[in-house]
Parts: sequence; C-alpha cells; structure tokens
Amino acid sequence: MRNRLNDPASKQAETHPDDQRTGRTQNVKIELLSKDDFDEILPLAQELNPNIEPHLIAQRLRDMLNSSNYLCFGGYVDDELVGVCGAWMSVRLYSGKQIELDNGIVKPGLRSQGFGNAFLEFIQKWAVENDCSSIELNCYVTNSSAHKFYFTNGMKIIAFHFQKAVQSS
Repeated sequence: MRNRLNDPASKQAETHPDDQRTGRTQNVKIELLSKDDFDEILPLAQELNPNIEPHLIAQRLRDMLNSSNYLCFGGYVDDELVGVCGAWMSVRLYSGKQIELDNGIVKPGLRSQGFGNAFLEFIQKWAVENDCSSIELNCYVTNSSAHKFYFTNGMKIIAFHFQKAVQSS
C-alpha cells in the first residue's frame, strides 16, 4: 500500500457517509487507485465474483488495471480499503465521452452506511472535471436493492445489455 498522505498523485476526497437509521458516521477517503494497489483490490474483486476461479479473477484484474481506459476508485476507512468501483472510459456515438461503472462493492458490514452515495458523488465530480457527458453502468437484473439505489441517485434505465459467450473461460 502506498503512503496516501504524502502521495501527490493520489487524488482524495474526504467524505462522511452517514446511515440515517443508525446515526453512525465514519470518515472515508475516496481516491483513484492504480495497479500498485492490486493486492488490496483483489480480495474485494473475489468477494464480488465468488463463482469464478480465484486465479481467473486475479488475471482479469491485472489485465484491467493494465488497460489504458480502465480506472479503479477505492474507498478507505482508517487506511483499510473497504470498497472499490471500477470504471471504463469510452466515447460512444449516442453519449459522447462517458465513464461506465463496473464491479462496485463495499464490504458487507459497511453497506447501507452511505459509502455508495460517497462513491457516486466522488465519481460524478471526477467525471465532470474530466469532461464526461454521462455516467453509465450495468446492473444484474436480480439485484433489486442496487436498482433502488441507482434510481434514488437519479439514474434511469436506457437499454438492455445482451451477452452471448463465444468460448468457455
């Protein structure tokens, strides 16, 4: 883990997620991660994808972190990585320059405490500062709690995402 306090390349925002039901508040630092943070990101990536072989998750994460259009945002509480959200930068005919969120996860014991809102706020600000015209994402059709979260945060469904496997992994 790099020293975030003395790293000028580390763009951070301090936020204060707050769970309205419990009144709990914690400080969280959200920042852009790099391939140097692989060992911290990997356990969360594996938790998000428990049905995929760990070695495949590790290789795919390495490939993603080495891609020029991939970003990974991380949320820290007391220097512990408690959440990540990947993102792909692209330009599309229908939207222009966009950031597409991918593989977002917060550690289970910290969910519903405002970390998702803090991530979205940080990423939205980052997107505006980097001339993106939109934020997009895919969400599994069975994840109704995430649907509610994204609707509450001003997102809308604009398309279906189709997939066809062309070779086994």
